[in-house]
Formats: sequence, structure tokens, C-alpha cells
Amino acid sequence: MTRLTSNAYGNLVVDELKYLDPAVQVYVGGRIPAAHATLDAAGVHRIEVISFDGWRGFPAHRGWVLDADWEEKVAAYRATVKRAPRSTTPDPARQAAARLAAATRRLNRLAEDDPYVAVLVSLRDAQRASDSAKHRAASGTYYDDWDSGRGAYRMSRRAVENDYREKEWALGRACQLLGQTDLTWGWGRDLDCPGVTWVLYVDLPTGQVSFHCPSRGDGPDYPGEWDGVEGVSAQRIDEAIDQVLASTQAASAPVAA
Repeated sequence: MTRLTSNAYGNLVVDELKYLDPAVQVYVGGRIPAAHATLDAAGVHRIEVISFDGWRGFPAHRGWVLDADWEEKVAAYRATVKRAPRSTTPDPARQAAARLAAATRRLNRLAEDDPYVAVLVSLRDAQRASDSAKHRAASGTYYDDWDSGRGAYRMSRRAVENDYREKEWALGRACQLLGQTDLTWGWGRDLDCPGVTWVLYVDLPTGQVSFHCPSRGDGPDYPGEWDGVEGVSAQRIDEAIDQVLASTQAASAPVAA
């Protein structure tokens, strides 16, 4: 019996399946039994089977016609594929992420009972919000305003405003906690920055950190002056947090007999 060929669309009509030679092709039906890439690599030919019995005569998928020996071909191909051995080497990126997550959880637990740690967390949140706002403003990347007409994000200042609002909220939380610590802190003025002339100064063990604000929050006047070092607040906050984590980890380590 002559093997049928597919039509111009690469498929066969289901009514014509009765003319197929089962020794040459078999009707699988439903889903294809293996990935298309696997069938191609194994040299298995396939033709989609369609039916015109659907609603209003639209063609409907019925299954696949494959070579009768497709299973043997696929098995032979898979036997030749060498699977890469599972790596026993730890993933450095995964390990670093796990250490960061564990440190964050420990820091949050410490902040529940220690006002100084809670101040560090609030200052870190304020610094991150400030950095995010500056990055958005510099790059024009504001992922908050979807334009369905263009299928893209608009340039919007709402995201920057939200970042600065989060910064002010974090600084307000820090001011409520700073009075419970022994840190030197307070508010000063910087008239060279119009619109954000108020500055919150905090003297951490790792150095002075400062934050510009449009209005003054709660707290005393700062007794000192700006140390004149720019762009180090984030680093000094992270160093102070590292000191806290290192000291608590050393205190919790078992003592050798």
C-alpha cells in the first residue's frame, strides 16, 4: 500500500487514516509521545492529524502519525545521549544568597529587642530608598505606570516620590528609636540644597551618616558638623550592621572545654 504524504499544510485529514499502512506509520492520537526536539534528533518523521468535524468546519487537532518504529528510534537516541554528572560543587551564588538571608533574619530578630539594631535597620532602609530614587531619576526607569496603549511603562515620577516617601518614613522611625540609644544624633541645616535643607546626622561607631530631608523631624539639634565625606553613609551603615552580626555570632559560639 502506498504511503500517504501530507498536504501543503503538513498534516493529514483524519478520514484518510484508513488508507495508511500500519507497517509504515501508526496513529498515536492525543499528545505527541516525546518532545519534538527528541523526535527530530532520533530521526522520527511525524505528521499532524486534523479533523474537519469541528464547529463550523474549522480544523481540529486529533493527534500525530509517527513512524511505526518511533519507540525504537527514540530509545536508541536516548541511549547515546550522555547525561552530565550531577555536580557536587556548591554554587557560590546560592551559598551567598543563603548567608545573606540568614543574616537578615538574625538582624531582624535582634532589632525586636535592641533599639540600636532597630536604628541600623531603619537607617539601612532609608539609605536603600534614597539610592533607589536617585537611580530611577538618573536612568528614567520608573516601573510603576503601565501604558496599555503602548504596551510599555511610562516615564513617571510616582515611583521616585514613593521612594522618597519610604525614606522619610524610615527616618521618622529611626528618630523614634534614637532617643533610646547612646548615639549622638540630631538635625542640622544645609542651605546649599534647596528643597531638602534639613539634614539628619547620626554618629555610628563606624562614622557619621547623614540624610537630607524636606522637613525637620523629631529630635534635637545636632551638636556637631558634617564631616565633609560624601557618599559613605551606605558603607558605614553596612559596616555597623556587620559588627553587630559578628559580635552576636561570636557570643553565641560554643566555648571549647
